[in-house]
Amino acid sequence: VDGFVDEQRYYCSETPIDPLNLPAPKAVLAGDVRTYVDLDINLDKTYYIRLGCVRNSIEKISDETSVFSSIFNPLEIPTIKIVLDDESFIEKDSSNRISKWFDRVGNYEFAQSDNSFKPIDNVLLNGLSAKTFNISHMKNTNPQLMNIWNSVENVWAFCVYKSTELSGVDKSIIHIKNAGNAVGFSAEAGAPAANNKPFAYARAQNSSPIGTIADSDIHVNDWVFVFYEINMKENSGKISVNGVTIIKENLWSTAPIKTQSLDAIDIEIGGLSRFMDGFRFVGSVASIMLGTGNSRVSDIDKLKLEGWAAHKYGLTDKLPIEHPYKKNSP
Repeated sequence: VDGFVDEQRYYCSETPIDPLNLPAPKAVLAGDVRTYVDLDINLDKTYYIRLGCVRNSIEKISDETSVFSSIFNPLEIPTIKIVLDDESFIEKDSSNRISKWFDRVGNYEFAQSDNSFKPIDNVLLNGLSAKTFNISHMKNTNPQLMNIWNSVENVWAFCVYKSTELSGVDKSIIHIKNAGNAVGFSAEAGAPAANNKPFAYARAQNSSPIGTIADSDIHVNDWVFVFYEINMKENSGKISVNGVTIIKENLWSTAPIKTQSLDAIDIEIGGLSRFMDGFRFVGSVASIMLGTGNSRVSDIDKLKLEGWAAHKYGLTDKLPIEHPYKKNSP
């Protein structure tokens, strides 16, 4: 957008658009709009797009962009590293106790050999499998996966869950543990500092102070989808519950090193194996995602992720009315 404009015109066609013979705009937007979602399209088609910026009755036309329409898949997010959900392969016994849960990105195996601590495959959410955790936890120690937490600027997670415990402990859904036996990053359903409120924290290095961010509302005995993100370089965090976002600046009172450089030794889901009286999640989980890289998750990918989860798991009523994917799945 070239500075301040009076209005913006969105052109979309199944054939290339001639800038000297423009069709009628598909949408006319206010001059300050920066995001627009076109839901009136068909799958598996190529569309040609131009934008027109109008100021003082003079229209400037953008270069043409072509896009191919398809259904959003979370694996398209560039920085995604782990996806555990109903489409992931599991190994379980006759009592539905899960011994192995395989991620869908790199086929990384999360395992538990002790029957006392295995999650159970016994819950359905919108007809899809979810897992029950009750002092349960699973672990991955693959060195290749551990290495991706070194020299990165941004860490994020996305979880679909229902917490059923009221106590004020750290309800860790997924976390990265470092060589100092401390947590480098944790996405939680609650914490002592944020009782039963979605919460996340991270360290920049093994022994550095933590930066934290929490939601403002309590969520217990209710399914929610939560996006967590902490950016080391910008010293800021973001948490979004059911599509409503909170952003916090200055997570660290003194700015940390600009990248997260952890000597990670494992990633655990459901709780910390050494702290089962504390860091534990009690409830049900339908989906867990974890990602890292040198850029934030884009706003449009975050919106798509929320819309994808809401429609897949039958939770669209939780999205705010203004959410672009309230009615239609991305």
